[in-house]
Amino acid sequence: MKKQLLYITEHLHARLNQDQLQSIQKACLLACFDFHPYVKNTLSFNEIKSPHIILASEQCLISSIEKENFSPNSNFILFGNHKKELLLEKYRDKIKDLRFILGDPPTPLLEIILTHTLNFFHKKEKQNICSNFSQQNSVSLSFELGNSMERGAIQQKITQFFKTQIEKNKAHLTIGASTYAKNLADILEEFLMNAIWDANPKYAHVDRTKPIQLLENEKVHIFCLFDGINLILSVTDPFGSFTSNSIQKHIEFALGIKGEATLQEGNGGAGIGLFMIFKKIGVLVFEVEKGKMTRATAIARSRPRRRTS
Repeated sequence: MKKQLLYITEHLHARLNQDQLQSIQKACLLACFDFHPYVKNTLSFNEIKSPHIILASEQCLISSIEKENFSPNSNFILFGNHKKELLLEKYRDKIKDLRFILGDPPTPLLEIILTHTLNFFHKKEKQNICSNFSQQNSVSLSFELGNSMERGAIQQKITQFFKTQIEKNKAHLTIGASTYAKNLADILEEFLMNAIWDANPKYAHVDRTKPIQLLENEKVHIFCLFDGINLILSVTDPFGSFTSNSIQKHIEFALGIKGEATLQEGNGGAGIGLFMIFKKIGVLVFEVEKGKMTRATAIARSRPRRRTS
């Protein structure tokens, strides 16, 4: 069986450094994709059909939208650039189905996230993105939430977990890593609001000040991991009801698109609070199996502190 291809445009290839290209090539190898670099900028994106994947810069995307009325879908991965403002606001209608963005992440995260993304396209078994991080010598913590009133206690325990790991390893982590414990605890509340109320049709419109006892098949699973550099928080609900519109709001925010649809907050989770914290964390991953599971994962990476002589 012929392998699936990952196409990288000529423009993006010229912008990437050697470490990034090696990480992309390794991700392709791990995910059983053929690496197809140096694709001419003149190649029509409309000719590249799923299951093959396009990895391109925002400049390439804009050019393709303007020249061939291209609309990115599930087989398109946008490789952003945090050093430049993205210019996609006026194309928001054309990018409404865009689901995968790599915002120029650190090289080790690039390999992990791209491998996980490529695996999504052809593996029947959907692995948790946390499984891509080294479990050796890592420290983890997990909870099962069965009542909405447990949120505060769990939030405190998770805050303390990350604080402890950051304090133990502060000599090796960048200055500012201490803020991640609070940021991840705030994200936990946003994730839980969505997992308990928004995801469950029974509770989507109930008074959220009143306690809710979840049934066994409604319980929310929480997982935390610290591998020495990355601080990871993952929340999973058993409903798989996170909508494409909800994902689109996060995509628009990540792309710097402002507007009423992005700034308004709904009944609860995944609202403005999460948007603001996203800027401080850097990586959000939403994995959805419709009707079965939604897993929301936040990843904060603290690069090792450089030694000084």
